[in-house]
Amino acid sequence: MAARAEVTIEMPADVVWGVIGDFGDVGWIPNAHSLQLDGYVRVFQLGSSVVRHRLVRRDEAGRSYTYALAGDEASATNEVVPTTEATISVAAVGPTVSTVTWTSETDERRGSSEGLQRFFQGILDHLKRQLEQD
Repeated sequence: MAARAEVTIEMPADVVWGVIGDFGDVGWIPNAHSLQLDGYVRVFQLGSSVVRHRLVRRDEAGRSYTYALAGDEASATNEVVPTTEATISVAAVGPTVSTVTWTSETDERRGSSEGLQRFFQGILDHLKRQLEQD
């Protein structure tokens, strides 16, 4: 099942990518903190939950990266859970406007696509407010 969220931001794509394009920086995600980066795996707090993501691929020129869930904090390995993968991308709509898209493929056992879509959309809406107020 798939989830998709999208937002248009009145900022150049390179500027937006400069904020969200660093896999090792989750400062743009509300309530995310205590990041640790170990190679291609990032571990951070999201509210009271511990989140582990493994970078699957990165396309700097295409302004996108894909990550997968890497299990929970109690996991003894960094094996990727095969049911979930997400991609964040930034596309130029014009010289001063960009679109951020966040998509995910997930298994129904991991939750509803509607809930995930709302979660992603909330983060992207926050990002838009944060960038456009500056």
